[in-house]
Amino acid sequence: MQEGNTLQRYVPRPKMIAAPSSKAGDESSALMAEAVFHSSPRALAVVDEVGRIVLLNASWGQLFRIGDSVELSARPSLSEVCEMQLRFDELTLKKIDNALSAVFSADSMHVEIECASSLSSGFACFRLQIARLDYGGAVLAHVICEDVTSKKLVEQDARKTLEELVEKVEERSAVLRATNWELRQEIAHRAAAEQAAEDQRMRFLALVDTISYGIYELDLQGTIVFANAGLHRMLGYPPGSLIGKRANDVLSLGKATFEERINFVCKEKSEPKPFWGPQKTRSGEVVFFRIDWNYRHDDQGEVAGFVAVVSDVTKQRRLEEDLQSHVNQLAHVARVFTVTQMVSGLAHELNQPLAAIANYAQVCRFRLRRGEQEDVEVAGRSLEQIASQADRAGMIIRRLREFVRRAKSDRSLCDVNELLRDVLQLMEVELRAWRVVLKTEFTDDLPRVLVDRIQIEQVVANLVKNAVESMCDCEEDSRAAAIRTRLVGDQIEIAVIDAGAGIEPEAMKRLFESFYTTKSDGMGLGLSICRSIVESHGGKLEAFQNSDRGMTFQFSIPVQSIGA
Repeated sequence: MQEGNTLQRYVPRPKMIAAPSSKAGDESSALMAEAVFHSSPRALAVVDEVGRIVLLNASWGQLFRIGDSVELSARPSLSEVCEMQLRFDELTLKKIDNALSAVFSADSMHVEIECASSLSSGFACFRLQIARLDYGGAVLAHVICEDVTSKKLVEQDARKTLEELVEKVEERSAVLRATNWELRQEIAHRAAAEQAAEDQRMRFLALVDTISYGIYELDLQGTIVFANAGLHRMLGYPPGSLIGKRANDVLSLGKATFEERINFVCKEKSEPKPFWGPQKTRSGEVVFFRIDWNYRHDDQGEVAGFVAVVSDVTKQRRLEEDLQSHVNQLAHVARVFTVTQMVSGLAHELNQPLAAIANYAQVCRFRLRRGEQEDVEVAGRSLEQIASQADRAGMIIRRLREFVRRAKSDRSLCDVNELLRDVLQLMEVELRAWRVVLKTEFTDDLPRVLVDRIQIEQVVANLVKNAVESMCDCEEDSRAAAIRTRLVGDQIEIAVIDAGAGIEPEAMKRLFESFYTTKSDGMGLGLSICRSIVESHGGKLEAFQNSDRGMTFQFSIPVQSIGA
């Protein structure tokens, strides 16, 4: 293709079609119209009724880069020019012909068509505007051709961008819809989970409020942050009125305050142990509570407070007191019965110091009557013997009275070995009467235990008496028994071992039943009471057949015994 004045060289400007007027003004108008026609920046053409080009302006050549000669004298048609220069296909050329026919037939005064082309330079698109033109009695077609390739490309790019955008929007919308659906599902699941958790919490609160136990939470300052309805009922407070109160203001259990207990367990990190004791309700009634408590931790595992369960053990406590009173009464009866059986031996034991007192008194009287200095010295020594024998008799009576006396249970720290020696001194008469040799095997330096001394003495005396009586039919030289103490873990074990005939297997099964006895004159209370006493001290009483002969009765006492 060639640039510059190509159109002027190959497309000579034709004369305007003369108008049917000969006036000079008309000539001037025609020349002006021709000048406007050729100077228009738009590609213009005039076509006659048979489709041949009558007139082309310069812009037409510039638009299509006409490089071949277009001889207007040869009168080419518009379709031929478009086919040759624009490479329109047959379908497009037919559209142009149909548009010209519609204009010339007056079916349409104006037709606008777009035609695509594939030039060597690439894709191109042109818009043809064909309008009917009546000039001087002739019917012509006025054609305007516009290159809209850039616009179409922009539109195509915009359409493609729009399509891509729509596609992305659709994709994003699909993602958002899916995300929205997932969020809706998650929200629904979360709402269901929250509702389930709320239902569970309400059921838990309902359960906590309906149980008979008192439940409460404390913070580290000893303030009640939660208390169920049970605790309010137990203390006689209106529902919810305990929240925010100090624990010491409503609960006064034990010697230590809640603050002291809290400070201790937080410092030592020890396991909180249950404690119990009397408690006054809001109305002034005295009840007994047992409190089991434990740590409450936060999300970081640190101690954030305490949770406690309160049990009303008033009835249980009173039953235990009644039972203890009953056991004390039975124990007193058993001790009296034991002493009754020991009367003859005790009478003999008392006769010895009394006889000695009488003899020494006779000596004193005889010596004092003589009035000699030697007699006065002998009388003084006799008076000393009288005082000694009187103390001996008094000690026997005092121990007997302490053993038999009926008193409330009173526990104190005792040395087990010392307690056993006192019992054996009281049983000395019984042992001599039956000619029983009793061997002691005491472990030294045993820890002291918290016990009711009289009750433990009764247990030992009963077991020793049973051991002695079990050997009454044995040969005198084989009547041997032993009493042993030893420390096993946190228990002190006391064992009484005899060499008697033992106990039949059937009798062993009922050995500790109340009112069951193998003795003709027994009451069947001794071993039953002994077991009750030992168990009330937190220990255990057992009986074993020895491997050779005889029985072993063994009971234990915790080193740190808890009072009843």
